[in-house]
Amino acid sequence: VSAGTVTTVKDGGTSPANETQVVTVGASSGGFTLVFGNEVTTAIPYNASAADIKTALEALTSIGSGDVAVSSSTGPAGTAYAISFTGAYANADVPALIATNPLVVGTTAIPVPVVGVFPTANTVAAGPPENDVEM
Repeated sequence: VSAGTVTTVKDGGTSPANETQVVTVGASSGGFTLVFGNEVTTAIPYNASAADIKTALEALTSIGSGDVAVSSSTGPAGTAYAISFTGAYANADVPALIATNPLVVGTTAIPVPVVGVFPTANTVAAGPPENDVEM
Protein backbone atom coordinates (compact mmCIF):
# COMPACT_ATOMS: atom_id res chain seq x y z
CA VAL A 1 0.00 0.00 0.00
CA SER A 2 1.40 3.35 -0.97
CA ALA A 3 1.96 6.09 1.58
CA GLY A 4 1.70 8.68 -1.16
CA THR A 5 3.61 9.36 -4.32
CA VAL A 6 7.29 9.32 -5.29
CA THR A 7 8.26 11.33 -8.35
CA THR A 8 11.72 11.81 -9.87
CA VAL A 9 11.87 15.48 -10.79
CA LYS A 10 15.54 15.63 -11.74
CA ASP A 11 17.13 12.44 -13.07
CA GLY A 12 20.83 12.01 -12.26
CA GLY A 13 23.26 10.19 -14.48
CA THR A 14 22.20 11.65 -17.83
CA SER A 15 23.97 14.95 -17.30
CA PRO A 16 25.91 16.43 -14.38
CA ALA A 17 23.00 16.81 -11.97
CA ASN A 18 22.12 15.37 -8.59
CA GLU A 19 18.98 13.26 -8.82
CA THR A 20 16.01 14.63 -6.91
CA GLN A 21 12.98 12.56 -5.94
CA VAL A 22 9.88 13.98 -4.30
CA VAL A 23 7.99 11.90 -1.74
CA THR A 24 4.55 13.34 -1.05
CA VAL A 25 2.63 12.20 2.02
CA GLY A 26 -0.94 13.20 2.75
CA ALA A 27 -1.93 11.79 6.11
CA SER A 28 -3.61 12.80 9.35
CA SER A 29 -1.84 10.34 11.64
CA GLY A 30 0.47 7.33 11.73
CA GLY A 31 3.78 6.75 10.05
CA PHE A 32 5.41 5.44 6.90
CA THR A 33 8.67 3.93 5.72
CA LEU A 34 10.87 4.55 2.70
CA VAL A 35 12.41 1.71 0.72
CA PHE A 36 15.73 2.30 -1.07
CA GLY A 37 16.95 -0.73 -2.98
CA ASN A 38 16.57 -3.64 -0.55
CA GLU A 39 16.63 -1.53 2.61
CA VAL A 40 13.73 -0.09 4.59
CA THR A 41 13.90 2.88 6.95
CA THR A 42 12.53 2.75 10.46
CA ALA A 43 9.00 4.11 10.85
CA ILE A 44 8.80 7.83 10.06
CA PRO A 45 5.97 9.93 11.58
CA TYR A 46 3.43 11.27 9.06
CA ASN A 47 4.38 14.83 10.10
CA ALA A 48 8.16 14.34 9.97
CA SER A 49 10.52 17.24 9.33
CA ALA A 50 13.04 17.34 6.50
CA ALA A 51 15.73 16.56 9.11
CA ASP A 52 13.78 13.44 10.22
CA ILE A 53 13.67 12.15 6.63
CA LYS A 54 17.38 12.85 6.15
CA THR A 55 18.23 11.02 9.40
CA ALA A 56 16.07 8.00 8.48
CA LEU A 57 17.66 7.69 5.03
CA GLU A 58 21.23 8.17 6.30
CA ALA A 59 20.66 5.38 8.83
CA LEU A 60 20.50 2.91 5.91
CA THR A 61 23.81 1.17 5.22
CA SER A 62 23.64 2.10 1.52
CA ILE A 63 23.14 5.83 2.22
CA GLY A 64 25.80 7.48 4.31
CA SER A 65 26.09 10.81 6.03
CA GLY A 66 26.08 13.57 3.43
CA ASP A 67 24.54 11.41 0.68
CA VAL A 68 21.14 13.16 0.73
CA ALA A 69 19.78 16.68 1.15
CA VAL A 70 16.11 17.03 2.05
CA SER A 71 13.70 19.96 1.94
CA SER A 72 9.99 19.99 2.66
CA SER A 73 6.93 21.95 1.67
CA THR A 74 3.60 21.58 3.45
CA GLY A 75 0.29 22.45 1.86
CA PRO A 76 -3.36 21.64 2.36
CA ALA A 77 -2.97 18.26 0.60
CA GLY A 78 0.01 17.07 2.66
CA THR A 79 3.79 17.33 2.90
CA ALA A 80 6.17 16.97 -0.03
CA TYR A 81 9.80 16.05 0.70
CA ALA A 82 12.36 16.81 -2.03
CA ILE A 83 15.23 14.36 -1.60
CA SER A 84 18.38 15.20 -3.55
CA PHE A 85 21.04 12.51 -3.78
CA THR A 86 24.51 13.95 -3.18
CA GLY A 87 27.86 12.72 -1.85
CA ALA A 88 28.43 9.14 -3.06
CA TYR A 89 25.33 9.48 -5.28
CA ALA A 90 26.20 12.87 -6.83
CA ASN A 91 25.43 12.97 -10.57
CA ALA A 92 24.20 9.34 -10.47
CA ASP A 93 20.97 7.67 -11.51
CA VAL A 94 19.72 6.09 -8.27
CA PRO A 95 16.93 3.57 -7.53
CA ALA A 96 13.49 5.05 -7.01
CA LEU A 97 12.38 5.41 -3.42
CA ILE A 98 9.19 3.58 -2.48
CA ALA A 99 6.92 4.95 0.25
CA THR A 100 4.97 2.37 2.22
CA ASN A 101 2.37 3.05 4.85
CA PRO A 102 1.56 0.29 7.29
CA LEU A 103 0.93 2.99 9.89
CA VAL A 104 -0.50 5.94 7.90
CA VAL A 105 -4.15 6.94 8.10
CA GLY A 106 -5.78 9.30 5.60
CA THR A 107 -3.31 8.89 2.72
CA THR A 108 -4.00 10.75 -0.51
CA ALA A 109 -2.19 10.79 -3.84
CA ILE A 110 -0.90 14.25 -4.65
CA PRO A 111 0.05 15.51 -8.12
CA VAL A 112 3.66 16.26 -9.02
CA PRO A 113 4.71 19.52 -7.36
CA VAL A 114 5.25 22.55 -9.56
CA VAL A 115 8.88 23.55 -10.12
CA GLY A 116 9.84 26.38 -7.79
CA VAL A 117 7.40 25.64 -4.95
CA PHE A 118 9.92 24.45 -2.37
CA PRO A 119 11.05 26.94 0.24
CA THR A 120 14.73 27.08 1.08
CA ALA A 121 14.07 27.68 4.79
CA ASN A 122 13.30 24.01 5.43
CA THR A 123 16.29 22.63 3.52
CA VAL A 124 18.65 20.27 5.33
CA ALA A 125 21.79 20.46 3.24
CA ALA A 126 24.36 17.74 2.74
CA GLY A 127 27.36 19.79 1.77
CA PRO A 128 28.15 23.02 -0.01
CA PRO A 129 25.26 25.22 -1.22
CA GLU A 130 25.46 23.83 -4.77
CA ASN A 131 24.02 20.57 -3.37
CA ASP A 132 20.86 22.18 -1.98
CA VAL A 133 17.66 21.25 -3.75
CA GLU A 134 16.79 23.89 -6.30
CA MET A 135 13.42 23.54 -7.89
